[in-house]
Amino acid sequence: MNIKSVVWVLIVILLAGCSSATPVPPAATAINTAVPPTEQSQPTKTATAENLFPTTTPEIKPSLAFKFEKAPTPPGGSEFERNSPYLVYLREGTAGEEVAQVDEHGTSGWVLPSPINPETTFSNPRSLSSLVSPDGKWMAFYSGSTATGDLTLNIMKMTDGASSPITPLLTPDYPGNFDRGAAGIGSSVVTAQDLQQTFEYGITRAIAWSPDSKHLAFAGQMRGDSSDLYLWDAGTHEIQQLSSGREEMEWITWSPDGKWILSGSSYFVGAGMTYSIFATSADGKTIKGVAKDATIDGEDIQWIYPHTILIFKSENGPGNYQLQTADIESGRAITLWSGAFYDRPVAGKMGNSVVIYAVTPTWPYDDTNNPFVQGYRIINTATNKSTTVNLPDDTQQYTIYDSVQTETGDVYIMADDAQNIYFVTSDGTVTSTGIEGSNITAGPDKRLWAAVSDAVNMYNSDGKILGTVDIPNAADLIGLSRIVWRPDSSGVVLATSMGQLYMVDFDSKGFSLMDDSWTQPIMQDLFWVK
Repeated sequence: MNIKSVVWVLIVILLAGCSSATPVPPAATAINTAVPPTEQSQPTKTATAENLFPTTTPEIKPSLAFKFEKAPTPPGGSEFERNSPYLVYLREGTAGEEVAQVDEHGTSGWVLPSPINPETTFSNPRSLSSLVSPDGKWMAFYSGSTATGDLTLNIMKMTDGASSPITPLLTPDYPGNFDRGAAGIGSSVVTAQDLQQTFEYGITRAIAWSPDSKHLAFAGQMRGDSSDLYLWDAGTHEIQQLSSGREEMEWITWSPDGKWILSGSSYFVGAGMTYSIFATSADGKTIKGVAKDATIDGEDIQWIYPHTILIFKSENGPGNYQLQTADIESGRAITLWSGAFYDRPVAGKMGNSVVIYAVTPTWPYDDTNNPFVQGYRIINTATNKSTTVNLPDDTQQYTIYDSVQTETGDVYIMADDAQNIYFVTSDGTVTSTGIEGSNITAGPDKRLWAAVSDAVNMYNSDGKILGTVDIPNAADLIGLSRIVWRPDSSGVVLATSMGQLYMVDFDSKGFSLMDDSWTQPIMQDLFWVK
């Protein structure tokens, strides 16, 4: 592939201080954890933004005029079809790390010098996809640092690399604000040093674009003594403050329909850290408490319905335990499994079932007189009924990889250590597919799936093979770590731990090396924008 480089000119970032305001701790309603809640036990009326924040608080405007510094037009840009989906990832270029944009065939594209500065704080952004808008037009990035007191959020055009600051992120007297913050909390176990370390860990990790690319949610400390939730409008370039609390923001994610912003905040960072999780409506008018003292990070949250998530706790001893669904709209939480389980739950496409590998039925649990048989359980999210998966061979280890959708419901794809692949239905029945393979992954619409053997094979939800592409040299895929489907399901991208990216086209049966400089393992994101 011929990836064309772009000369990228960064403008000098000018900073201006922002006014400070005393934070108001959110008083959002807590979710009821009864299973299932009755009408009498429904949570109290949802707190609104007007209840939580002073109505006289003005909106925060960008400190500088929003003006892009012009950058050269990418050479040969006309041959890169930006109207179709294209792949975005980080690669190692001759002059440093680059942001690559490649068309859906892997045949053309260009790169921009990466604006990500690892020296900004001691914590890198969670992922490249949290910085790049879903439509591929924008990339947020940070400049300056907390050490020099000039940490700034910026925006870059993905078309030509032109950039502009959005806003400084620190209060004018940083880091003196942490002394005030600790004093305001009034706890002997929460120190100014704790707050500063927690702030620095989360400030460049708590950022996410809305699904429609119109808004960027981010953490900032421009007003008050702690970091809060802010929203930047990509159309008007205005900034709105959405929360004000004493904890430091650690992560942000959006609901699939863009109506809710989920955020986690904390007083401490490190082993055993917990989060207060809040859901904020995109218009800033409603804030709801989702979980307190939660150990789940934003990366582990799965949305099984537009407004319902899976949450669980995790700590030394039980590991993962107390799996729940939390409905943000109704404020209800239902416990699906109170005991311990291995790894992350696997949720079905239709949201009506979840699979876990159960270790104990409750936590804590004493199995002296009532031993529990560990194994996979399928849990119906509507009825809370669990069903044991009947594994065919107790001497084998099994892994459930993904799910596909059929006319009758979700079917889970499972494989044993010998790479034999099985289908698992909601009643716990296991059926051999007669297929062998590894690196199993379902397609975008969850009706197709792929597996790798001596070829890359595509199957439908019934296990019928629909496409196969031979692998010319098996050594090419040593260290295969990722499979990313094309948005139209016509092919996949294979990524290895050695930095190679291969394009597989099921229509043409093509297998080609697309790039050999994918940045691995830091920020391993490979994702499509359109």
